[in-house]
Parts: sequence; structure tokens; C-alpha cells
Amino acid sequence: MPARAPLVVARAVLALGLLAAGLIVALLLAGGLAAGAVLAVPAGHWALGAVSAAAAALVIRWLLLLRVAPVRLTGIDVRASEQPALVALARTVAQRVGAPAPRRVCLVAGVEVMAIEEGGVLGLGAHPVLGIGLGLIALLGVSELEAALAHELGHRRAGGRAGGLLHRARAVLTRASAPGRGGALGAPFRRLCAAYLRATLHLARAQELQADRAAIQVAGPAAHLAALERAARGAVLFTAFLADEVEPLVAEGHQPENLYDGFRAYEAELSEQGRAGALDRELARTPAEPEGLHPPLAARLAFARAFPDAGRPRDARPARSLLLNAERLERELGARVAAERAGERPLAVVPWAEVGARVYGPRVERAGRTYAARVAAEFGAPATGQGALAALVPTLERRHDEAAALVLDPSLASVPVDDRTRQVERIVSHALGALVALSLVERGGAWRSEIGRPVEVAVGRAVVAPLHVAEEALADRSRLAEVVRRAVETPQDST
Repeated sequence: MPARAPLVVARAVLALGLLAAGLIVALLLAGGLAAGAVLAVPAGHWALGAVSAAAAALVIRWLLLLRVAPVRLTGIDVRASEQPALVALARTVAQRVGAPAPRRVCLVAGVEVMAIEEGGVLGLGAHPVLGIGLGLIALLGVSELEAALAHELGHRRAGGRAGGLLHRARAVLTRASAPGRGGALGAPFRRLCAAYLRATLHLARAQELQADRAAIQVAGPAAHLAALERAARGAVLFTAFLADEVEPLVAEGHQPENLYDGFRAYEAELSEQGRAGALDRELARTPAEPEGLHPPLAARLAFARAFPDAGRPRDARPARSLLLNAERLERELGARVAAERAGERPLAVVPWAEVGARVYGPRVERAGRTYAARVAAEFGAPATGQGALAALVPTLERRHDEAAALVLDPSLASVPVDDRTRQVERIVSHALGALVALSLVERGGAWRSEIGRPVEVAVGRAVVAPLHVAEEALADRSRLAEVVRRAVETPQDST
């Protein structure tokens, strides 16, 4: 590998020197204050001794705040005998970037790679541990995973040994200065830590680029660029996927058969809709977080594009192909993710192909029946989807949305009038969609659902997305009755 940037090394040494000097001064101060207390008391200076002892205790308390709870990865530990290809890749990458081989490789849930140390002090005497997200493996090719591993392991060598030690020290100080840690007495210590972290932030971001350099040297700029973009996009999509697709299932007492099958389908669906590309463009424009370690994504992409592409061959195989028993691992870890959200509640397993008929559809239908009953009680209409729509649509055409929302959801009355606008929009849109769905089901429609898309109802060969119907109808009140009637009475092949 080419030599590391000497400026980064020099600045890392300087930053570590300042940190070490600060710790030495604190120790000397604590020792001096304690000695002063010991000498003052026999001489009869009780007040001075008490103040010195209290000050020494405070400094020692601050130093003890550096003893943070160890970070431990939770997931599925894999051994070389169980996952030879994945563990071999991790060890090979570590060797190529000059980092210690991970003592433990752990599969974790998200779209991430984490290299941490367990045990030791500021990384000294610690054991390297590597966490690899199954969500990331679901999205990357082998060469791209190699680049992601090289970047994370490269942190331990970016800026030489001093840079690696500084990276670990910053991680400890970040946890030691967490809000509220040490209470009121710990506030000065937290401010000192925060000041040091701010002073070394620019250096930490330079180390990120040095870690990117390691990834480029190991896997090539093309693989690194793809890994950067897919990991950034995937982290956002995985969070959205859990919120949109998994948590509603858990709330209904179910868990997906294979969470990661769903995530792959979710990412593919959003890519087809063009939403993934829009997210890529948004991420490329996003500035760095003020206290974040990573430079802006655009800066990292520009840094990688500056390296010549030497035509290095890429291993385009899915990274998932490195795993033995991938399906079993995904189901096991996915079940853990769902269980964490369920607490003590038992969950029934449901295949993704059946969530529309077994979970989402019945939930919308129950909501529709509740809305229909409330409309019937208020307007004297039949307590059916069709009857409730006939009574509700004229009110919505006249834009009496708040009056309708108070009927549909009486709890709205407890919301201050000035804060109701968004609540009213949500209630009216959801109720109109649920009543359209109920009307279609009453006509013999069947529920269906595809990942990344709203729940649909199939009536014969026609397929209607009731929530889309509600959005279209409410967007143009002059056509509201026509849009609803067309969807309910004569659904077309698609909406």
C-alpha cells in the first residue's frame, strides 16, 4: 500500500500528545490536591484540607468517567468452520490494510459494518471484533463488500498507529461525554471532552478519507463508489422498510417469514418507482452533520473518483453467495429484529405473499367497518361501505372536513383547534380509503399487497388501490364523487 498521508500521521500524534498531557495534568492535580489535604489536616487547617479533598475527589470522579461500559456486538457469531468464505474475506482484507485480523465476526441486523475492540484500555490489549450487517450483505456484491470491510478496518490504520489509537480514543470520549453522564458534577468534564472532540473533528474526517483510500486500494475505485452509494441509500431504506413494512406487521401480532427477502423486494420496488434514485441525489446534496465523523457523501465520492480505474476485475457475485445457509441466518436474525419490537408478545410467522390477505387487508377492513358504524350513527345511513360513502361524500365535497373528521374519529375533539389541520387531513384521507376498500370487499373483492406499495383490492380482473383513490378524490373536490363512484362501482384494470 502507498504511504499514509504524513500530515494525518503528524496531526494524530499531536492530538494524542495533547490528550495524554491532559490526562497527566489531571492525575498530577488529583495527586497534589490529595497530598495537600493530607498535609493540611495535621496542621489544623481543616477547611483547607476539606476543600482539597473534595477537589481531589471531583477530579478523580471525572477520570473515572472514562471507564465506559464496553461495546459488545449482538447478533449471530460466525466461525470460520461455519462461514469459511465470509470469515476468509474478512481476514484477507484485514491483512491487506495492515489491521489485526478480527478475533470474532458477528452478523448484525442493519446496513452497516462495525469494527470495534472488546476489552483493553483505549484499544490497548483489546480484541478486534467485526460486525457485518445482513442488510448490507443483501444489497452489495462481493467486491463492494470487500470495499466496505476495507474502509472499516482501515480506520485502525488511517494515520498510522497513532491514527488508529486516536480513533479508539475518540470513540471512548464520545461515550464518556454522553449527555447527562456524571450528573451535574460531570458537566465540566463533558464540556472538556466535547471541546477535544470538536478540536479533532477535522482530523477525524481526514482519517475517514484515509480509510476510503484503503478501500480503494483493496477493492478499486469502482467497487468503493458503488459500496458508498448503496450503503448510504440502504441505511435510509432499511430504516424506512422497518417502519413501513415490519413494524405494522408486529403491531398486528405477526413477523415476516424472512425479513431480508422483504427488504430486497422493498429496495427493488422503490428503485423501479424512481424513489431510490431520487434518494441518491438527495444524499449527494446532504451536508455533513455538524458533529458527524463522516465528510459529506459528495466529498467522499469526489475523493474516490480522483483515483484512476486500473481496470481491476470486480467480483459481481451477490455478497449473500458467501454465506452458507443464508436463508436460515436471515430468518433467525429477522426474527430477533421483530421480537425486539414485540416485547413479550408472541408473533405468528407470515410469508410476505400473504401479508395483504392476512394482515394489512383485514386491518383496513376493520377500520372501514368502524368508520361506517360512526357515519351510520351520525347520518342514519346503512352501516356498510357503500352506505357510509353515500353519506360522507357530500360533506367532503363541501369541504366540511373537520366536521367529518369529528364524526369519523371523536378523539379529535380533544385536540386544540389550532393543531387540528394535519390530524383532520390524515383522518379524512384514511377513512375515505378504508370505506372505498370496504365497499369493494363487500362486493367480493380480495385483498392483495406488494412490498413497497399500498394495500390493494382485486375485484375480478380489476385492481384498485383504495388509499390512492382517496388521495386522488381529495385533491380535486369537484371530481370527488366521480372518482369514488368509478373506483367502487366500475373499477378499471388498474388505478
